[in-house]
Amino acid sequence: MTMELSKYADYKVEQLVELGHSRPKIEKHAQTFKSKLLSTSGYNALITSMDSCTGGFIERGNRSNYHLSEALSEAAIINGDFEEIVKIAGHESVHLDSAQEFDFKGAGFDKSDYGVLMEAFDLQPKIGEESPLEALSRYLIEGLTESKNQERHGKNHNCAYTDDEVPATENLVRSLQRECGIDLKAQFRANQPLKMAQSLKFFANYLRIKQDIANFSLPASAVYKTAS
Repeated sequence: MTMELSKYADYKVEQLVELGHSRPKIEKHAQTFKSKLLSTSGYNALITSMDSCTGGFIERGNRSNYHLSEALSEAAIINGDFEEIVKIAGHESVHLDSAQEFDFKGAGFDKSDYGVLMEAFDLQPKIGEESPLEALSRYLIEGLTESKNQERHGKNHNCAYTDDEVPATENLVRSLQRECGIDLKAQFRANQPLKMAQSLKFFANYLRIKQDIANFSLPASAVYKTAS
């Protein structure tokens, strides 16, 4: 099942009233549900049936729509508690606003670069059918996305990314900014997947040199050049 926000809210009111819920209460909650989502995101919300572990998703390459869990949406309308659904909508909206991947192929980022960053920052992307670089791209994108969402809406302690992807990515971002003057978050917000991957390629090379040369640091002129 997939329904646009307004149609879903109207449908859910009638369904829940038939199941014995109070019409005035459910109508009020449904209206608040719609207004909360519309004020959270300027994108089109689609309410979709999905597995119980998933709160929302976007389709890669799509810049118009995001999907929210039907089960969580129904619970919000019944209970009048919209905090979690708003945070999920916020997360998906950041995806639509920002880079959705690292262009590692375009940057010539390879397994050696991957290994350097994994070792330096204890990154733990879950690799299934994806290649290691695809898994790393997804891992860092989710970390950057939920980090930005937390700035807007606060932590979602039910979000799986809060305790893994976010702190690991934040650690990498801070180190890259401190050591090389590169603002990965700015590149992410500007939707620059190639530049983001080039930045990590540069950083991996920098970390290799630093392993071999004690107290190595970039000269100020080089930091400025890579940050631009």
